[in-house]
Amino acid sequence: DYAFEEFAIDELLAGARVLNPASRHVLEKCGFQWTGVELHRFLALGSSTPVDRFKLERAVWSSIKNWHNSTRR
Repeated sequence: DYAFEEFAIDELLAGARVLNPASRHVLEKCGFQWTGVELHRFLALGSSTPVDRFKLERAVWSSIKNWHNSTRR
């Protein structure tokens, strides 16, 4: 909410290692949509690993927020 409410941005981008299903699940629960897989270089690991990429568009966030507010009455 903070990012969309405080900044004039159209989307948020995120990623989670393919081997980390819990992180992917959290992103999906927050409304992020899967956009594909890319190979990402992790300096801390000293190697590259596949990462699921996600995005959350302002319109999707707004729709989810409005739906959530309407169901709480």
